[in-house]
Amino acid sequence: KDTDREINANGGKVVISFRHGNMYDAQGKPHYIDGGHAMVVTGVTSDGKYIVSSWGEEYYINQSDLNFDDSFSVIHYN
Repeated sequence: KDTDREINANGGKVVISFRHGNMYDAQGKPHYIDGGHAMVVTGVTSDGKYIVSSWGEEYYINQSDLNFDDSFSVIHYN
């Protein structure tokens, strides 16, 4: 969790590849992803949810919703 913040603060980006499951908008409404979607992780909430940017909109992903086929990548910019 702290690693995500450190990477973002140092000019890198954490990208999640989320294959299937729910992500939630600010009102808690679920939006089901089926087939895969890549998003930038912009932070982590105090209760451990990933804050992600999807097409410029903010969503939240519960760590318990991650599956074995979801993955994270770190991209560093020079």
